[in-house]
Amino acid sequence: LIEVIVQYRKARPRAAILLARQCAELLARMILGDASSKPRPAEGLEEELQRKGQVPPGIAISFINVRDFGNVGSHATAAVLSAQDVAPCLISLEAILRWYFEVVDTQPAMREQVRRLVS
Repeated sequence: LIEVIVQYRKARPRAAILLARQCAELLARMILGDASSKPRPAEGLEEELQRKGQVPPGIAISFINVRDFGNVGSHATAAVLSAQDVAPCLISLEAILRWYFEVVDTQPAMREQVRRLVS
C-alpha cells in the first residue's frame, strides 16, 4: 500500500492522500484493538488513541494531519491537488509508520520493509 501511495503522489495525488488516510485509519484501529469487520466511523479514532494514552502526542498529531488531508482529498471536489499537497501527508504517515514498527510492532522483517519504503 505504501508503495502505491508513493507511486501515485504525482500522477494521482487525490488517490495517494486517500490511501494514506486508509493506511493511518487501519493502524489506528489495530492499535485500539478494533480491526473487526464491523464498520465504525473513522472520525475520532485519533483523539481516542491520544485520550487512552496509546500514542505519544506527536504521533497523535500525525494521525490528525493524515485524517485532515484525507478529508480534503475526499470532500473538496473543487480543490486541485498536486504532489506538493501529498508531501506533508506522507511525512505524517511516515512518522506514524516509523513509530508503529519501532515501538508497537517489533517484527524485524516489517521494520526493515518500512525503512526501505520511507527512506
